[in-house]
Amino acid sequence: MTASSGRRHGPSAESHNPHASEASAAASEESQESKKSEESEESEETEKSEKSEARKASPATKRSAASEPSRATRSSPAEDALIEIVLVALADPMRRRILNGLSSAGGGTATTLAEGLPVTRQAVVKHLAVLQQAGLVVGRKIGREVRYSVAPAPLEETAQWMRELASTWDGPLATVKALAEDPSR
Repeated sequence: MTASSGRRHGPSAESHNPHASEASAAASEESQESKKSEESEESEETEKSEKSEARKASPATKRSAASEPSRATRSSPAEDALIEIVLVALADPMRRRILNGLSSAGGGTATTLAEGLPVTRQAVVKHLAVLQQAGLVVGRKIGREVRYSVAPAPLEETAQWMRELASTWDGPLATVKALAEDPSR
């Protein structure tokens, strides 16, 4: 012990006490069990609430839910994955600019695309790699250069999915519009 602090240097007395570590472990287990119990109770309450809401749903809501095609009939997991990759690739504004540049020019190289953009050629190459991985562009090696062109198929599939998704909202939105325009309903 040091005279000034009244504490020993080195391991604490608690670390030598096997009963202290057992008590700590037991308290930890009890804490974990109570958390699991609380989570279980919350999930049960959520399920009850959802079931209650489903029972309270209006006939119009039930009709629109029933008329909606199931997820399996809308698209396959492979189509879902393609759509997700395309949307992620198009989320970046620079990649959209590069795709627009390729589309308007009918194709081009990373060098020619970089001339009109505020990024380096190397950055354009990285963006083109993402677009190519998503299937939005195709690169063909001609001599020492790689010439890129737009591949429209993934864009068309994604656009079709977006049209289908938008059409599922047409009915409910028309109902909301009618209610907003004629409050006496």
